[in-house]
Amino acid sequence: MIKKVSSIVLFTVTVLLLITDNATSQTGAITIASVEGCQGDIIEIPVVATDLFNIGAITLFIDYNPESFVFDTLLNINPALNGLLFNDVEQPAGTLPGGKIAVSWSGFNSVDLGNENLFILSFLYLGQNDSIVFSSNNEVADFEANILNLNYQNALIQLSEEVSITQQPIDLSIMSDENGYFTIEGNNINNFNWQYKIAGQWISIQDNETFTGQNSNTLNIYSPDVSLNETYFRCRVLGCNNMYSDSVQLFVQANSLWQISNEKFISVYPNPASNFVNIKITGVSESYNLSLFSVTYGFTQILDNYTYNKDVLTINTGQFASGVYYILLSKDNNIQFQKRIILYK
Repeated sequence: MIKKVSSIVLFTVTVLLLITDNATSQTGAITIASVEGCQGDIIEIPVVATDLFNIGAITLFIDYNPESFVFDTLLNINPALNGLLFNDVEQPAGTLPGGKIAVSWSGFNSVDLGNENLFILSFLYLGQNDSIVFSSNNEVADFEANILNLNYQNALIQLSEEVSITQQPIDLSIMSDENGYFTIEGNNINNFNWQYKIAGQWISIQDNETFTGQNSNTLNIYSPDVSLNETYFRCRVLGCNNMYSDSVQLFVQANSLWQISNEKFISVYPNPASNFVNIKITGVSESYNLSLFSVTYGFTQILDNYTYNKDVLTINTGQFASGVYYILLSKDNNIQFQKRIILYK
């Protein structure tokens, strides 16, 4: 909330500064920091004091252009400046640059400000390069009411450059027991959001045992399931603007200890399915395991806790959410065959 004070209270401190006509030199400065910002964002601009000692009173006037900035408030006021007052002063029509912030403080004890923030200016930034400057009549006095000759340094506020991608991710082909990664490089990027395309929709990837680095420029992939074969990936990069990388594919090949010949296969019906699904396996004499892998949620459900040889198995699918799944046939934890199914409610 912006503090509003009357001009009488705001400028009372100047009486202290008029006690003497002589200005005293210190090698100090007050600096408005130059920063970059994004259009439409709240920007925070430190106002820094350097080499100010035995200070008893401060009066500052800071000018800004309302076409470039909308004043919000002062933040993080230095604890030594207890009782500091500020006001966004209403200017007469036609006054340039049009915005003025008045700041006033006086204390019962002197303060030393060696190299620290006085406060932080908070503005809504409207997105054009502009200056925030000290106006005239700024006065800082020591505790004996001597006005100090200080260096007042202004700020240039610049619009941050747009995000750009300098290196796109590329397709990745690995075995199911290998590791790999997608990576992206760019400029002015503040955050990354890796996504993959599941059932025609782009979904943000969650860090888990298969993926790490979701919010970095590199998405690491560890021993991916063959159900991720031919899945599309992309990265959304965020800064002052947002953009997407090229879409790339992950190709996963099972590293099998045994092979299923062409006449060995798995069929699933009905497909799409609702409350149940029949699984028929033909031409497999060895024992094996069946599991259900969710593309959307990434979990694997063992369909039978025992190895078995069955021609047809009926599975109750009413407990599973709608989505894309894979029936996986495996032996010794190696995927041998997969069948894509769709469940709906």
